[in-house]
Amino acid sequence: MNPTDGRCERGARTKSAIIKATMELLVANGPGALTAGNLAKQAEISKASLFHHFKNMDDVYIAMIEDQLDQARLTLKPSEFRGLEDFLLELGRQIVESNAIGRKRAAAFAEFYALSGHNKKFRQVHGALHELVSDYLEKTIATLIGRRLVAADRPVLVTLMIALEGLAMINIVADDGKDLASAWTWTVKMICNTLKEGT
Repeated sequence: MNPTDGRCERGARTKSAIIKATMELLVANGPGALTAGNLAKQAEISKASLFHHFKNMDDVYIAMIEDQLDQARLTLKPSEFRGLEDFLLELGRQIVESNAIGRKRAAAFAEFYALSGHNKKFRQVHGALHELVSDYLEKTIATLIGRRLVAADRPVLVTLMIALEGLAMINIVADDGKDLASAWTWTVKMICNTLKEGT
């Protein structure tokens, strides 16, 4: 066995542990807890090891979101849906039916918005994260509708992002998801109809 293979495997495990620890801290304590010291402690590594794997904390945040998107890609494959409407309904269902951890995750991301309003660094990171999600949705929608999205479709994509984020935020405090599910179904029909009209 090549000795570099072992180092690569250990490095990948360490990086994975850092990403997992980032999400755990975020869910448990919100973005304010995401310091290098707290993260190193949670991942059971040194700060030097943390910065060996990531250039800075911004890179850690982005890696965490990329990891979440990778998980979404694995569980929400376009080929498993009959079309765009089914895909979007499933996205909403997963939000509305999320457990306590899912709600805490949404609350933590809501804190990112608040921090972004007062902190340029958070705003830049949040902007990069927003672009990752937007890109994922755009590619998935294009696959499901069988065409690339054009400039005229951009407002629909932005509306979808707003609707998903709003659904997640309202779901944090909602006692009953029935109204949310109904509102989401209506929103999905409007989005799908708008995209059909644009073909």
